[in-house]
Amino acid sequence: MMLPYKLGLGGPIGKGQQYMPWIHIDDMVGAIIHLLAKPELKGPFNCTAPEPATNKRFSQALARALKRPHVFFVPTLAIKTMMGEASHLLLDSQRALPHALEDSGFSFQHPKVEEAMQSLFK
Repeated sequence: MMLPYKLGLGGPIGKGQQYMPWIHIDDMVGAIIHLLAKPELKGPFNCTAPEPATNKRFSQALARALKRPHVFFVPTLAIKTMMGEASHLLLDSQRALPHALEDSGFSFQHPKVEEAMQSLFK
């Protein structure tokens, strides 16, 4: 997503209402270290931020952090035409939450997408 935003052409995918899992790199590394340090933990863990964001909110936060406009969007039809069945990866909604990770005692440094983006592009 970086190139279109750096060129001032960024925006949401489709209508942008689909939820997309996201996580700050510091939290991803922290979660992996946390899980490796606790071998008693078993089962699946969602390594995703505790505050889900729609594609529109995520892309707006990215545009603000890069100080770029957020006026364009990628039409759903264009995504479906270019990607075929794989378009579901970008257009379907996944509102994953890290309940097991939080229950294991992990705390996030960057739980909100706006702050997370700002921290990456200071």
